[in-house]
Amino acid sequence: MKRTLLFIFLAFMLTINAQVEQIDNVSVGAYVDHTIVPLSPQSNLSHSQTIYYKEQLEFRGYISEISYFTVFSNYTQTNVPVDPANLTIKLGVTNLEEFDSTTSFVANSELTEMTGVLRSTSVYEIRYTFETPFYYDGAQHLVVDVEDLNSGASQSATDGYRGVENFGNPPKRSMISLTSNFDDGTSQTSILKINSYPQTKFYGDLERCALVYVSDHENVTANSAEAILSYNDNVEGVRYNITESGEDIPEIYETTTEASILFTNLLPAQNYNTNVKSDCDEVSSSFNSRLFTTRPIALTVPHTINFEGDFNRDYIIPSYGAELLEEGVNNTSGLVFYGLGYPEYLGFNDSGDPYQYSNKSFSRTLSLDVDLTENAISPVLKFDLKQTYGTFLRIKIKDFGDDSYYTDLPEEFIYSGSSNDDGFKTITIDLSDYVGEMATIKLEHMSSSFSRKTYIDNVKLIENDCEKITNISSESTLNSISLNWDATTDNSYETVSAEFADNISVDYNEATTNTFTFNDLEPATAYKLFVRNSCLDSESPWQKIYASTDPEFLEVGFNEYFDESSLTNGKFSIINRESSSVDIITYYLSEAFAMFQRDSDAEWVGGETVTEAQVWNDNKDFITGLKFRIDGTTISEGTVGLSFKLQHHAVSIPQDSWFRILVNGTQVGPSYNPETKNSDALTTVSIDLEPYLGDVIEFELQQAGRYKGDFELSAISGDGTILNNLNFTGEILSVDQFETSSAILYPNPAESYVTINNLKTYSNIKVLDVNGKVINTTWSENDSTTIDVSQFSTGLYFIEIKNNNLKQMLKFIKR
Repeated sequence: MKRTLLFIFLAFMLTINAQVEQIDNVSVGAYVDHTIVPLSPQSNLSHSQTIYYKEQLEFRGYISEISYFTVFSNYTQTNVPVDPANLTIKLGVTNLEEFDSTTSFVANSELTEMTGVLRSTSVYEIRYTFETPFYYDGAQHLVVDVEDLNSGASQSATDGYRGVENFGNPPKRSMISLTSNFDDGTSQTSILKINSYPQTKFYGDLERCALVYVSDHENVTANSAEAILSYNDNVEGVRYNITESGEDIPEIYETTTEASILFTNLLPAQNYNTNVKSDCDEVSSSFNSRLFTTRPIALTVPHTINFEGDFNRDYIIPSYGAELLEEGVNNTSGLVFYGLGYPEYLGFNDSGDPYQYSNKSFSRTLSLDVDLTENAISPVLKFDLKQTYGTFLRIKIKDFGDDSYYTDLPEEFIYSGSSNDDGFKTITIDLSDYVGEMATIKLEHMSSSFSRKTYIDNVKLIENDCEKITNISSESTLNSISLNWDATTDNSYETVSAEFADNISVDYNEATTNTFTFNDLEPATAYKLFVRNSCLDSESPWQKIYASTDPEFLEVGFNEYFDESSLTNGKFSIINRESSSVDIITYYLSEAFAMFQRDSDAEWVGGETVTEAQVWNDNKDFITGLKFRIDGTTISEGTVGLSFKLQHHAVSIPQDSWFRILVNGTQVGPSYNPETKNSDALTTVSIDLEPYLGDVIEFELQQAGRYKGDFELSAISGDGTILNNLNFTGEILSVDQFETSSAILYPNPAESYVTINNLKTYSNIKVLDVNGKVINTTWSENDSTTIDVSQFSTGLYFIEIKNNNLKQMLKFIKR
C-alpha cells in the first residue's frame, strides 16, 4: 500500500509544470447565508452529501483536512479534539451533476471513509484532520459525505452552518436525510434535495493552474483598449477572449505570452469583459473577467443629443439607475436617473456632502467626451434639467478619458431638487478653458431612492451666443457683498450665492444692471458668488468669485490664542480662493489655527524655482487669507502682535510655502518661508499702528503653498502656516478728543428708509435701539447713504456716525 501511495505521489509531482502552482487551501461557498448542510443538529440523526463541482474547486492534490464554518458560536473550547465516533466523513468523486428526483445517495462503494481528528479551532469553525490524505484528481466532481451515527449525539451545538442558500432552485447540489425519534419509539425520516451547500475549506498539498488577472485597462479609446495582465512566474502563457457585457464566455480563445493585450475594432460606448486564465489543462480552471467601457464618440461643435431614435454611441450611462423614458422635454424621450430601492436606500448618508465617499454606490453618471481641438472658439455645454426633491447633480470636467471617482473635493455648484421643482431649466457650462484640448465631462446624479429622480434632455455642445461676463469684482461690509462686472450693455443677469462650505442652491437673483448687492449676510463669513448673463434664448456660463463679509472691529486689549472659537466670534473673516483651506489642529495639547491648501485642480505657477512675485500674483488660487479690522479712528496709538509657525511638506522645499502680512492692502515686512519641515520655532512680529491712525485698519494674513492636501503638525503633512496668538494693545481716544460733524437725517419719522446726507468720506454708521444695542452696521464711502428700516419695530432709534476723529449721534422715530 505504501509503495502504491509513493508511486502516486511521484507521478503527481512529475506533472507539475510551469503552468501550475502549489497552494495549501481552497475555500468554496459564501459565508453570509445559513444552511443545514452538512449536519442538522435539530434532528436526531442526519446524513448529507454535497457535490462540489470541479469548475468550482479548480485544484487537484492531497486533501489532508476540511473545515466547516458555523453561523452561531458552537460553545466549544477551541483547538480541543472532539470524539469523532459520533460522525463519519467520507470523500469520493462522481460525474453526478445534481440530486434530481431519480437519484439517491452516492453509494458507499464509491466513497472513502476518512479517519482522523475532529476539533473546533474557533467557536465558528469545525475542522476534521485526516490520518491519511485523500487524493483528488480534479477530473471529476468531489462528493463530501457527513453522517451522524448516534441519535442525539451530534457534537454541534449550532443552529446551522454558513454557506450558500438557494433552496428550491436547481441544480440540487446537496441531499440530506433528517430523522426524528419520538417518545413512543417511532421515528420519521425526510429527504431534502436542495441547492444549498456549506462554506467549506479544503487543506492539503494542492495545486492549481496558476492564476491570471486583468489588473487594469489602459489607453481606452472609442475603438480600442489595452488590458494589463497580472500573473506570476508559473504562467507560461495566457488564454484570453473578450465579450460584450452579459454575453457568455465562449470556448474559443487566443493565447499570448505578453504582459498586456491590445483589443481593436471595438464599438464606442460599449461595456466589455476581458476574460483571462493561464494556458493550462492540468486542472480544471475558469476565466477571470474584468469589466471596462470604451470611450464614447467624442462630441465636436456643434452636436446635439436628444435621446431620440437610435443610440449613436456618443455618451455613456450606467447599466443600472438610468433609463431612456418618455419623460423628457415636451414628453419626448429623455434620460432619467434614479437611486436604489428598498432596503439599500436606508444606507444613504444624508449628513453633509451628498457626494461623500460612503455614498459612492448611489452615484449615477452620464459621461461625455468633447473634442475642442478644432473649430471651437467659445464652446459651452447646455442641457435641460429637471429634478425631484432630494436629488443632486454636479458637473465635473476632467482630463480626457478620466473616469476616476471624485472624493473629498468641495463642490462649487451642485444642482439640487426642491419640492416645487416641476419644470425643466437650462444649464450652461463654460468650456472655453478647454479650447484646443479633449476633455471628459461628467454629469453625476446622486439620490437615495428610486422615487428621487433627475431628468436630462437636449444635451448640446455649441458656441456661446450670450455675452460672457468678465472682470468680476466685489466690495464687502459687515452684512453685504456688492458685485460689479463688465458687460457691454445692460441686460438681464442672474446671481446666486452660498457660504463657502455649502452647496450652491439655484434660486437665482435677478439684476438689470452690471451690479448687484447680496444683503442680510452673516458677518465674518466666506461666500462663493456666481453671476451670468441671461439672454433671450440662453444664458452665458456662470462666472465665479470668492468674497467674505467684513469682521467686527477688534477691541483694545484683545489677546487670544487661535482656536475653534476664532472661526465663530465674528472677529476674523476667512478669505477663500480655489485651493485654500483652514482647520483647527492640535498644537502642544492646545488648539491652533492652520492655513493651508486643499486638494483642487489649481495649478502652481513657477515650480520649485517660483519667485515671490509669482507666488502672490500668479498663484492667487493657492492663497488662504484671514482678515481682521481695527477702528483706527478711536485710538491715539496701538500695536498688533502676532505669533505664527511655518511648515513645509516632507517632499517639498522651503520655497514651496509662503506667509505674509498685509495692512490696508500693502505688505508689511518680508514674505516668510519655513526653514524646516515641522520644527520651526514660533515667529513673533509687532506692527506699530501709528501710520494708519485716523482710518479703518484692515489686516490680512496670507498663506500660499504648493503642496495640497490634509494638514497636521508633522513632517509628512502639507505646506501651511499655524497662527498661534494675536494681541492688540493701544490707547483709546477720550470723548473730548472727538470732533463733531454735521450729518443730516431724513425723513423723520420714517417708515421704509432713512437717508443721511453731508457725511464725511468713509463713515462708519451704526443703528442702535433705545437700549444701546447695535442692530445694523454699515459703511459709506460717499457723502450720502440710505438705510432700510422697513423691518424695524416701531419706536425710537439712534444713529452713531464716526469718521476719523469725528463723531455724531442722530435719532429718528420708526412708525
